Amino acid sequence: MENTAIDYKKLYEQSLLTISEKEEKIASLSFELDKFRKYIFGKKSEKFTAPKAGEGQIYLFELGTTQVQQEELSEQASIEKPAVKQPKKRAKGSGRMVLPENLRRELITLVPTEDISDCKVIGEEVTEVLELTPAEFYVKRYVRPKYARPNGEGIIIADLPDRVIEKGIPSETVV
Repeated sequence: MENTAIDYKKLYEQSLLTISEKEEKIASLSFELDKFRKYIFGKKSEKFTAPKAGEGQIYLFELGTTQVQQEELSEQASIEKPAVKQPKKRAKGSGRMVLPENLRRELITLVPTEDISDCKVIGEEVTEVLELTPAEFYVKRYVRPKYARPNGEGIIIADLPDRVIEKGIPSETVV
């Protein structure tokens, strides 16, 4: 009878040890998780905290130089600095951003409402609009053939459908 009580006592002690080890592990992982959360989601001032100087640590500016010598060294350093190059300015009107090629493209051809039976195709205008269906972006591509009138009276082209943002890339599904 006593053997079974000792066995239970050993099992109980072992379980207490494993529980305390696991609690220590959980505490260390929680601390690490808090540190990473602070790094990712914290304010800039909270992200990197400077280590505190130890008591036995030597200070940088107390290495045998006087304040006058430090000022002279800082003046020399400011004189010897090379000229800073100005960054190049971006050219105005460099165009809008191109939509990625890996997006699915839906082709829509718009034909003018006027009679184009005796007209000749001279080119086309392509307008790309960013569309969105739930969990997918795709590009709706409007192709509008240009037609030249036979007697040189001008060019015929279909009108684009109205958009939410005039001359904008997104359609009403994105906005």
